[in-house]
Amino acid sequence: MLKMSTEQYEQSRICNNCGYEETRLLSELSAAFEETRVWEEPCPKCGSIDFSESSSMPGLSRSILSVWATNDGLSFVQQDEDLAIASRQHLELIRAGNDTYLTSCTMSFHSNKRVCNAYFYVGWALLALSR
Repeated sequence: MLKMSTEQYEQSRICNNCGYEETRLLSELSAAFEETRVWEEPCPKCGSIDFSESSSMPGLSRSILSVWATNDGLSFVQQDEDLAIASRQHLELIRAGNDTYLTSCTMSFHSNKRVCNAYFYVGWALLALSR
């Protein structure tokens, strides 16, 4: 069973049409992924859907990584996601999960290809970082 934090993460937006400002709180799971951070409601003041947004996001954790790895519809960032994951600050976390995911990727034709590709890239990046 995954253990998520009870911490709340703030997301703010300003309507680019009328300047109306809003803030809401998101759970760790909602704040972690681009698709669950989407704020679809139009501006309550003018009805515009043109906003400038900012969000605080949780750091990568084993729980968040597990949710991401088992759901192809979720991403931390859509562009260059593997680059966002492959950093020194995530080194031990990725090392801990790398064997499991790499074994799964090489043993099964039904593996999540996005996760496998990211883990192969991250494995390569970790090798480079550890030298």
